[in-house]
Amino acid sequence: MKLLEALKQSIKDLNNKKTVLCMAVDGVLFFLLGYLTLPILNKIIETTIQMLNTILQNKVGIFQQPALQYTTKIIWLYLLLAITIFVLYSLFQGTAWKITAKITKKTALTIKEFTKISTPYLMAFYIIYLGQTYYGLKQTFIQKLTQQPTPNMYAWFYYITTIIIITTAYFGYTKHKHAIKEMLAKSGSITTYILGVIIVYLNLSFIIDNLPPKLTYAIGIPLALLFLAWHRAFFIRITS
Repeated sequence: MKLLEALKQSIKDLNNKKTVLCMAVDGVLFFLLGYLTLPILNKIIETTIQMLNTILQNKVGIFQQPALQYTTKIIWLYLLLAITIFVLYSLFQGTAWKITAKITKKTALTIKEFTKISTPYLMAFYIIYLGQTYYGLKQTFIQKLTQQPTPNMYAWFYYITTIIIITTAYFGYTKHKHAIKEMLAKSGSITTYILGVIIVYLNLSFIIDNLPPKLTYAIGIPLALLFLAWHRAFFIRITS
């Protein structure tokens, strides 16, 4: 069965010195993402609260004064956030996929090629992320007015679309081009990959959640980084 063979090969791939390098690249990426984007996110939250309070007090729309000044600031902050994530993702994930390609003995993408393939998928993700943010703000606004919980129906669309975008991008990384038709032809393998990753992720989350508090970081972080290194190799193996 292809699933078992791909699983076996991807686990074997972890027994490679380059895996540690791959884990280190992912670790540095997440550190920099937190270090560089957290101040921007905090500023977005702070400005959003100011905007919502202004809207409630003045009964105006987000594109009307005096709320417009906060809306404009939020847009610029999101643009800065998007550029920061784009640069970090292209550099570090491009490097991680390059290392994984060498581990699995496949032709590696250059950082430039990786960035070119990633760009439309990152742009698509930014758009649906902004949509999720907008509907989240709208939900918060309605809850403040009605004092009743309001379901965010957009959330399901956001999560499903994010999975599709990630999977399509991954297929592009392995085929060195936008290969949506080829991906659809291998929909069975893609579905198997998603299910396999979800199962491993859930089991890994269970293990980390049940670790003693003192060992959560010492064991949990290396396990999470190992999972990230494995899931790329697994994708390459199951779609080859």
